[in-house]
Amino acid sequence: MSLSAQRVDCPNQDDKVIPVEYLILHYTATDLSNTLAIFQDRACGVSSHLIIDSDGTVYSLVDCLEGDAGRAWHAGRSEYLEGDYRWSGFNDFSIGIELVNYNGNLFPFTDAQYESLAAVMQVLKQQYPALSEPARVLGHEQIAGYRGKVDPGIYFDWKRFWQRCYPDAVAPKRDAACPDRLLESVRQLVPFAPSDPEAKAQYWMRISSLMETAVQLLHNHRTSD
Repeated sequence: MSLSAQRVDCPNQDDKVIPVEYLILHYTATDLSNTLAIFQDRACGVSSHLIIDSDGTVYSLVDCLEGDAGRAWHAGRSEYLEGDYRWSGFNDFSIGIELVNYNGNLFPFTDAQYESLAAVMQVLKQQYPALSEPARVLGHEQIAGYRGKVDPGIYFDWKRFWQRCYPDAVAPKRDAACPDRLLESVRQLVPFAPSDPEAKAQYWMRISSLMETAVQLLHNHRTSD
């Protein structure tokens, strides 16, 4: 399987090489145009290594496909317990991939995205030995669910991903962070999305932001009890 990626200039990165221990999957919560605009805006201060559009096109913003990996700003405050060791600050040692999707808890990902993701994984596994283990692939919700992150969401087909990218390995379990009760409420907002592309993109960004706030509040309530 061949891989081609369109290069995009991105100022939101550090001039440093990172060790690659993990790969983190995200959804964009908006369309491709807004995603690129956000990642190219210094004031926003966010980025990822790669973006995979709904048509399967791969965009490379921060180095990782050839040579060393740069440090992107995709994970924020993050932590994950692996055995007895707690990893924290995932920007320092992980590759971030954004899948273009308004909300992975409401909308499925495309066949083209799964195919391109498989092609990307083939390259990355050859380049970074840690990624040969499926346990080293996580969603943003696994490392930052405690602060409301809910991506890639329930519609990301982990079983399909494992079968395609790690067919001979035991698949780890990846639980979605979005509570069922919240999901049922948010589903009622789908018919009210604007038809205008720009308004629609902004609408879903706002909905995703509200979902994150709700999940974080629920987490804080549970941990304070």
